[in-house]
Amino acid sequence: ALVARFEQPATPAQQAYVEVRNYGSTQAAVLFKGTGLTGSQNFFLGLNNDSKFRIGYGTGISNSKDGSSGITIQTDGNVGIGTTGPSKRLEVYQAFGYGTQGDLIDLNSVSEGVGAGSGIRFRTSSNANTLARISVVDEGGYGGGIQFRTNSTGGPSDTTSEKVRIDKNGNVGIGTTSPQHPLHMGSGAHVT
Repeated sequence: ALVARFEQPATPAQQAYVEVRNYGSTQAAVLFKGTGLTGSQNFFLGLNNDSKFRIGYGTGISNSKDGSSGITIQTDGNVGIGTTGPSKRLEVYQAFGYGTQGDLIDLNSVSEGVGAGSGIRFRTSSNANTLARISVVDEGGYGGGIQFRTNSTGGPSDTTSEKVRIDKNGNVGIGTTSPQHPLHMGSGAHVT
């Protein structure tokens, strides 16, 4: 049932408006709609009858686009993007088709140039200790490497140092940041 509708009094050809709807005792939604838009272009925030908060698009809170195309936040705090039943703190789902690959997450650094990059930090919350990082690094010439960094300071710290690198040519360095061979160790030993 429509609880409230907020719109501009004038009636332009593609007027946008906001609706607050109640779909029974366990479902409610705020819909952002437009008179010139089709149902799949309406966006909503809502609580579904399975006690999950959803952000998505579609004609209402109970349609098929409800969570599969949007974001679901469960009562246990798990967040799903593209899934209505996330089993971890963050679960991202996208079907790419059998035998194909695709990007689920795009990490983009605003820094540019050799040495710039972005990554993922692993830490413990009890003492804000960084345990490790996996990063990508610009190696110049439109090439990138992958760094594996660990904390070996012996105490709580945000300091990590590079232990392994895969460079833009596919060389693997252990204990060296510039491997010159398919497998190159900091001691000078290498495999060609």
